[in-house]
Amino acid sequence: GTPGALAALVVVHAHAEAGAALPTAARGAVSRGEVDTLVAVARELARAGHDVTAALEQLAAGAGTLLAAEGACVVLLERDTGQVAAAAGTLAALRGHSTVLMAPPSLFGEAVRERRLVVANDAAHDPRVDPRYSAAFGMRQVLVAPLVIDGEVAGVMCAVNSARGAFSEGDGVLAQRLADHGALALRNARLYRAAERAAQHARLLADAGRALAGHVTPRSFFPTLARLASDALGACGFRLLRADPATGEVAPLWVGGTGHALPHSPAAFWGSLGGAVVRSGTPVFLEDLAGEASGPTPQDQEAQRGYVAAAAGAGARAVALLPLALEGTVGGLFALHFPDARRFDPETRALLADFGAQLAVAVRNVSLLDAEQRARARAEASAAVARAALGAGDLAAGARAILGALDASFVVAGLALGVG
Repeated sequence: GTPGALAALVVVHAHAEAGAALPTAARGAVSRGEVDTLVAVARELARAGHDVTAALEQLAAGAGTLLAAEGACVVLLERDTGQVAAAAGTLAALRGHSTVLMAPPSLFGEAVRERRLVVANDAAHDPRVDPRYSAAFGMRQVLVAPLVIDGEVAGVMCAVNSARGAFSEGDGVLAQRLADHGALALRNARLYRAAERAAQHARLLADAGRALAGHVTPRSFFPTLARLASDALGACGFRLLRADPATGEVAPLWVGGTGHALPHSPAAFWGSLGGAVVRSGTPVFLEDLAGEASGPTPQDQEAQRGYVAAAAGAGARAVALLPLALEGTVGGLFALHFPDARRFDPETRALLADFGAQLAVAVRNVSLLDAEQRARARAEASAAVARAALGAGDLAAGARAILGALDASFVVAGLALGVG
């Protein structure tokens, strides 16, 4: 009933029709029953919809069934690291395992580099088979098929130990067709998830914009910001600072939670990672304070070590440091601390950058309104003093009237952009 389901059915039908194009003679041949199994697995992949985990588990199970393999797994790749996202049969224990890919010669590396299926039917003596796993899982034969999405290899499907004694040419054809179905399912799930996250981010930014716009005084604005940082963004602490690289001025506007662990003095700030972010205008994201690498220069290394030590000591595990800029000029810092390690993927970084831009405008508006209210309060206080002085009958009475006017007038002028 949905466009995605319709597309999946079209793909399944297309591959069923393409069954006639698969090899059908000799062993290396693909039987009608195997084509039917391929179509059935493809249909199950389509049913998984946007559930990435279910789709990849179905892919691993389908590879074991279709190729008569003792074990199968799906490994998602990021640079030179592989994460076993799904596994079945004798490889089930690898589920969730992460590893650095073996240096060449490597079956995985060859499949990724050349974007084609590779097979090792004598795994015990093939140098391309990773020895870390071949002995542990008794690998005799290994087949690796790439999952190609938009021209890039996003992962590989791996099957081991054919019940038929070797992986044939026909097995290779089936495996690559199955991997193509898996790549399509993975791509569709990722697109769905990206669209869903974009909608969630848009709602969050809209809600935050309304909340910040509805509170225009420091007394209500900063507590609202604290609630947004905690409830909407999941932060355990934050710092909002006004910082001017030209004058060296640093003024904390509001600090909460683990943000209190960081120094606010100008000398300490400009020598810290936060100061470097303001000077460069480039955000910094620290995904795991327990394992963060140091910066590229000795000064950066010292600044990062100091910041990481202070934030981690207060209980933070991840940090986002966002420069606050208006019309191209950086004038502050918004630092968010999170209680657990997290990956700041491109979508999350974009969300936080948009939130920071929204916050910069809101802070400026609050500051302008606060300055206007303070100026008006001072003017009213001056007028009250003048009236009291003019209305007094003698010098002593005038002094008493002026002091009373001062007390009454300036009690409302004490709102400060401070720490809380």
